[in-house]
Amino acid sequence: MSLHAIDSIEPAANKTVNLLFKPFNLKFWLKLALVAFLMGSGGGGGNFGNYNTSGGDFNDANFGESFDNLNLWVMDNIGLIAVIIGILILIILLLWYVSVVMYFVFLESVIKSKVEIVAGFKRYMDKGFRVFLFEIAIFIAFLLCIILPVLIYYFIFGWNFGAGFWIFLMLGIFALILLAILMMIISSFTIDFVVPYMYKGRGVIGGWKHLISILRKNIGQVIMYIIMKIILAIAAAILGFIIAIIVLLILAIPGVIIVLLAMVIGAAVGISGICSGAMLPVCIAIAIIVLIATVLLLVYLMTLAMLPIPVFFRYYSLKFLTKIDEEFIIPELEEMTPAK
Repeated sequence: MSLHAIDSIEPAANKTVNLLFKPFNLKFWLKLALVAFLMGSGGGGGNFGNYNTSGGDFNDANFGESFDNLNLWVMDNIGLIAVIIGILILIILLLWYVSVVMYFVFLESVIKSKVEIVAGFKRYMDKGFRVFLFEIAIFIAFLLCIILPVLIYYFIFGWNFGAGFWIFLMLGIFALILLAILMMIISSFTIDFVVPYMYKGRGVIGGWKHLISILRKNIGQVIMYIIMKIILAIAAAILGFIIAIIVLLILAIPGVIIVLLAMVIGAAVGISGICSGAMLPVCIAIAIIVLIATVLLLVYLMTLAMLPIPVFFRYYSLKFLTKIDEEFIIPELEEMTPAK
């Protein structure tokens, strides 16, 4: 029996080489890398803290007083905190939605060998929104599967840390691992197979229904696909790490020069004197903006250097899909359709 997951590697690699290197087009690389960058931007978050270790010893009294002060500050600024959290959630959801739409733009770009970012975004806003809602529903279901058992245990047994609690905890960790694996498979299959089905005209639910019917007929092939995808992902991670080190080394010299020039200019104009008093918040805001812009530029350059990796995986899933589903045909990629 032919193993489609293995047979799909070589044609996907050949398509990647043909798209990106025959011929090499820098403008195409820059635009497609931007799509890949936006495709990976759906998510974020972080935390911050201000830790002052100078003056006084750490003890329970100081900790209790600090906690009380923090609690009072939170209660006094609850409205501002709620607004900030709401804005952060909206930003995360917006980036998430943009990244989902970019699934379709990236797919179309590698199929047609042409990148249309703005036009593509407008074209796939609706389809992207449906996948966005589907992913949110899966995420909420994942959270409920975690929260509900904990709440049920609490209302029945309370915070009882006896033998039953530890048994529940071990079973919960095992179930959480299985649930996380299931969620990753659903997310991966949505991107790998359902998005191409939607590209061809199906809806997200219709795409999943058709995919399930195909998966049932190819259980062995799908299991092999998952195994190969993990192996290829590990290899890609190693390759990506090597590329990242090379990029950082290349950027290290100009980066050091820029920092030294900034220090010299700052000393010349007396930047430390300017950034004091009422101007300090402005200087901090400018520094934060520059830092964020620098990080985003660095991530984009990393994406640009690693562009063959996502292109290969996009072709790989398409090739495998044409192997297990003979009805799935893309005229622009005739060489990737299964033999009749």
